[in-house]
Amino acid sequence: MAITWEQSSKKIKSVAIMAALVFILSALIFMNMTYTNAKKEIFASMHDLERQNVLMLRQNLEINRNFVSSISINLGRMTEDLNSAEAIKYIREQDWFADFGALYLIKRDGNMYFGNMNSDSERNYYKDLISKNSFYSDIKVFNSEAGNYLTINSPVRHNDEIIGVLSARFYRDKLNELVTFDIFNGTGYCYLLSKDGSIIARSDHPIANKKANTLEELFSSVPGGADGKIYYTAIADGMGKGTSGEMIYPIKSGNRAVSYMPIDLADMYLITSVPEDVVFSAASGHFFKGLAFVLVSLIAFAAVMHYFFVAIKRNSEIIESANRELSLIYDSMPGGIVRYVRQGEKWRIKSANERFYKLIGKTKEIFEKEYDNNIMNILSAPLSEETKQDIELKVKNEDAFETELKLGMDDGSARWACLSVDYVNGEAGTREIVGIITDITDIKLADQELYVSKEQFDIVKKLTNVIFFEWDIETGTISHSDNFLDFFDPLPSYENFPYSIEDYRAFSQENTKDLITFLEQFKEGIKGNSIEVNLVNKFGDTLWYKTLMTTIFDESGKPVKVVGLLTDIDEQKRKLQSAEEIAMKDPLTQLYNKTSTRDLIESYINSTQNQGVFMMLDIDNFKRVNDTLGHLYGDAVLSELARTLKSLFRDSDITGRIGGDEFVVFMTNVKETAVVQKKAESILNAFKRSFRKKGVEYGISCSIGISLYPWNGTTYEKLMQKADLSLYFSKSSGKNQYNFYSDSMDINDLSRNIGTREPTEINAIHGLVQKNFRENVAEYILKLFYQYEDVDAAVPILLDFVGKSFNLGRVDVSVFSEDDTYYEVLYEWCDEGVDALKVDGKRFAADEWSSIKSHLDENDILLCSDVEIGVPDFLENDNMRDRGVKSVMLCYIIEHEKRKAVLCFEHYKEKHLFTKEEMDTICTISNTISLFVLRARERVEYDEKEAQMRNWEVMLDETDDIVYVSDAESYELLYLNSPGREQPWLKGKDFKNHKCYEFLFGSDQPCSFCTMHLLSKDKYYVWERTDTNSGYYYMLKDKLLDWNGRLARIEWWINLTEKQEQQKMLSSRLKIEKALLEGIGEMANASDLEESMSVILKRVADLYKADRSYMMRINEDGHTISMTNEWLAEDVAPEIGNLQNFPLDKSPLWHKAFTKQEPVLLADISEFKETDPDEYERLAKQDIVDMYAIPITIKGKFWGFLGVDTPRKYKGDMYVLESVAYFVADEISKRNIIEMKKRKVSKEK
Repeated sequence: MAITWEQSSKKIKSVAIMAALVFILSALIFMNMTYTNAKKEIFASMHDLERQNVLMLRQNLEINRNFVSSISINLGRMTEDLNSAEAIKYIREQDWFADFGALYLIKRDGNMYFGNMNSDSERNYYKDLISKNSFYSDIKVFNSEAGNYLTINSPVRHNDEIIGVLSARFYRDKLNELVTFDIFNGTGYCYLLSKDGSIIARSDHPIANKKANTLEELFSSVPGGADGKIYYTAIADGMGKGTSGEMIYPIKSGNRAVSYMPIDLADMYLITSVPEDVVFSAASGHFFKGLAFVLVSLIAFAAVMHYFFVAIKRNSEIIESANRELSLIYDSMPGGIVRYVRQGEKWRIKSANERFYKLIGKTKEIFEKEYDNNIMNILSAPLSEETKQDIELKVKNEDAFETELKLGMDDGSARWACLSVDYVNGEAGTREIVGIITDITDIKLADQELYVSKEQFDIVKKLTNVIFFEWDIETGTISHSDNFLDFFDPLPSYENFPYSIEDYRAFSQENTKDLITFLEQFKEGIKGNSIEVNLVNKFGDTLWYKTLMTTIFDESGKPVKVVGLLTDIDEQKRKLQSAEEIAMKDPLTQLYNKTSTRDLIESYINSTQNQGVFMMLDIDNFKRVNDTLGHLYGDAVLSELARTLKSLFRDSDITGRIGGDEFVVFMTNVKETAVVQKKAESILNAFKRSFRKKGVEYGISCSIGISLYPWNGTTYEKLMQKADLSLYFSKSSGKNQYNFYSDSMDINDLSRNIGTREPTEINAIHGLVQKNFRENVAEYILKLFYQYEDVDAAVPILLDFVGKSFNLGRVDVSVFSEDDTYYEVLYEWCDEGVDALKVDGKRFAADEWSSIKSHLDENDILLCSDVEIGVPDFLENDNMRDRGVKSVMLCYIIEHEKRKAVLCFEHYKEKHLFTKEEMDTICTISNTISLFVLRARERVEYDEKEAQMRNWEVMLDETDDIVYVSDAESYELLYLNSPGREQPWLKGKDFKNHKCYEFLFGSDQPCSFCTMHLLSKDKYYVWERTDTNSGYYYMLKDKLLDWNGRLARIEWWINLTEKQEQQKMLSSRLKIEKALLEGIGEMANASDLEESMSVILKRVADLYKADRSYMMRINEDGHTISMTNEWLAEDVAPEIGNLQNFPLDKSPLWHKAFTKQEPVLLADISEFKETDPDEYERLAKQDIVDMYAIPITIKGKFWGFLGVDTPRKYKGDMYVLESVAYFVADEISKRNIIEMKKRKVSKEK
């Protein structure tokens, strides 16, 4: 291995030496090229400077030529005699103002009016100039003994006849000023030469050659200069050819850089001379900098090579590690990455990571085998032909793009993916496509859920008159739905809310203050609230509305917006008020009923600290009267007694009927017991009645129980419980009496205050009460449940009664779960000092039932008289001993050999041995309580299920979507909502006793596309299909659910046809607009109006796939029309020749269009077959099937029509023509303005 590394080191050194030599040679070549390029750039800069100087010189001469021309024009207008005193005076004045050397007037024969002509050549020049009858002035250079001079000559015209020439002369001193420029900070200078090489002028520069008069002398008379012949000869040749050039002229004192360039006036040239050291100082600086760079680079190169030689091995290891990391990142990307190249018509995958194959649901081997490794084979299947062509076009044009794909998986499910495509250069220089494919199934499903939610929300808005509003807390602005203005006037201001509503007429002043206070809560961060207010609508009606509002918070928890609903509840409110009044009264007696009696008493208790009296009345022996004399007679007795009872009390007292023959009176603000006793005596007197039938007398009386507020209780339940116990004692003690409740009223010690009509001494009271209690306990319980229709109110009262009667520490009622694994304590009573077990919602683990039931007695009771000795093993989950229980009795309620409930009776103070009589009594209590509790729970569960089913069906009937429910096993249709029943092929048919595939799809077996095997209760399965019956495109949502105790499948049909059509239309519009933009750009770049119109007509025809596109306008006579432009598809005959000056009255179609200036939308020419055969025949000859045309209006004035014949695409859509018509009108308008300006300029010239 060491030998190999040594050999490698030698190779690296050799390569390094070769690289250093190549580097040095390259550096020298680079320096030479830098110097050469610098020279070229400097000469280019000289030429740029020279061009600027030439431009300045030419501008000066042009200014002077224009000035001379203006003088000659004014002179010709002034006089026809150029030798007149007036003319001579004018010339002298202008000569004084001008910057010329001199001004001369030339006669028609070529001689001067004053002064002498220098030569015949001048004379002949002027004669030739006059003979040409030229309008424009001319510049000419002449030679003289004193030197060359430049003249500007302008013909003088009088009445369009040349009468002479005005000549302005520039002598050398003036010309020298014209060619004196600041060149390279004063180091350069110029010479102005004629084409024959004579020097006309030179810069006023100290070192400019003042002696030379010709080009040859300029290069031959330089001291220390080289042989000038080759240089001036080269310049003379260039001047003879009319070209420019440059050279270096060597001189001992310093070489000169010389450049020459034609002026393009009077065959003159400008020669510029600059010292070479000035010109090439920059290049020499670059040269030496380059040399220094080479030396420094050599040193640096040696150091780098040394470092490279030491680190090359380590770097190779780093590169290998980096490659492994890149490969790991490549394979662990969240999306699939694929590279593919084109081979003919196929797209072959070059490489792809593992996630790509996982995402498409194929292994690499299966993909290569089944799909020929061609990516289009798997991606094209779910794509429409149009989308596929669009993707292929983008790939062909190398346009980066993104698209969504729906991939079918092997298990029948679908997966949505996002494909992002870009382009890179491959190793061989070929173009490769890189695609990143990402799973967006969850996003797509979320979008679909959002769309469904929006549709459902729109349905709610359609079905109700609810007003929606939104309040932006930060800006203080409010907005509302449009239907707000159907009921109310606009708000005075939609800013500074809620304070802007203070003057709004819909609110009273009191309502406004309350509402503003209510709304300010939301600014402080309340999550939501509602309020009912009286509002005055714009019709003057005062109605009740309910406002429900919810706050939206930002990320920091700050309230930013409030959204709300304003609902009209006026009808419900008024009905409720009326119903409340009716509902509060007992229909027979017109006293308060049981519920309103309770509510009124509770309201009094909660609103005042004043004393009160609770009386409970029961009519003695009324059942016998009712059964014997009849119910109608009994009702009459009750009604008469009620009126009597009501008359005995004040309006502030509460009088109500709470049961068949039971009444309650609550006396308010009572301070003396004597008042109560007097009222009780009055009741007993009033209720003492007798009735006879067939010689038999039937008597009734009244028993009363009384409790005092607040001494006997501070709640309705406590007061009623105490009054009921007092009533019970009144009944048990002989009836027709009243009793006040006292704390001594219990089983063991009865001491009571009794008032009767006939006081009686009761001996052995304990035995009497105990006996009555046992005999009447069942009756008492039934009566209590009848009195309290709500089990939740009755059971706690009964448990309190039982707990105190049997001196218990705790009593509870528990129910077991359906699977018998846990129980929940529903009701509980605890004596003072005993901790409660009941916690709402808490579940307790149930003991093993199989171990317990074998230890129960014949009444399903389990006794444990001494908990301290030991709790049975099968009660392992109870902690009685820890809770301090001394003795316990458990009464199990069993139905169908399954425990349903258990009642627990626990003693805490001391151990207790339950007697048989106690066990029988408690067993009776347990069975009765459990009966009512269990049946009440069953009723609640049943009612909830029934209500849920009704709510489901009502809600589903209101939706616009089709919904049906079918049995998950038998496919039996259980429900079909109203939109489904109203489908044309199902209307009037009964879906009951039919399978879903029979009734909905007319099949005799389950559908091939059925998704039943893919469904669960956890989430919806979403898919899409086109219904063959209606032709509509639906999104379907399937799920399993419990439907009235059966496992069923629910399916929603959400109509996406309109959305799909909108997407197609939007896609088409985007393509149209893109094509139009391209066409409009071509139209604007066209050279003339004709080409512009041809371009746009071709675009229109291509978009519509039409046979012909054209423009038609009405002629000036107003009776004929002409086709101005036409574009034809292949093999279509032209009509532009036939439609020139075409009479309007021969075409009803065009006559109507031009007269009314309205669009033409002819769907079928056959509509003229009967009404106008000539029109039909004319159109048929042109092979027209249908046609569209749109009016063109330019600056508000009707111009004509843009139309297409026989369009095969976008049928019935005028969007393209409408869009094009606007731009065509604009283009015609702009082109007309440009043409008018051109004609105006031409006319002025």
